[in-house]
Amino acid sequence: MSSKNAKLLDEMTCDQPCHCGEGYCILKEIILHDAKYKDRLLVQFKLVDKFKLVESTTQQQDVGWTQAWELWVSRGYAIKFAELYDTGLSMNALFNKIIN
Repeated sequence: MSSKNAKLLDEMTCDQPCHCGEGYCILKEIILHDAKYKDRLLVQFKLVDKFKLVESTTQQQDVGWTQAWELWVSRGYAIKFAELYDTGLSMNALFNKIIN
């Protein structure tokens, strides 16, 4: 695994129950096992996951994955993601720039 991929996985999983490298992390194991995923796809999954949480909090109900993806696309966030992905922003900065 490249150091870029390792850093990406750490950033993606730091808000998960395993708390960034404090032992075994099932999410990291799944991602490492299925290497067919590209970094860009993984980053977008994580950003939509974060968006789903924000939107669910705003609506005071779980919007679910399907609606989260539909909103992500209909609000133009997928296009913004495509434009900003290779800019070197951290995941949180990328999310904030896309949403705001």
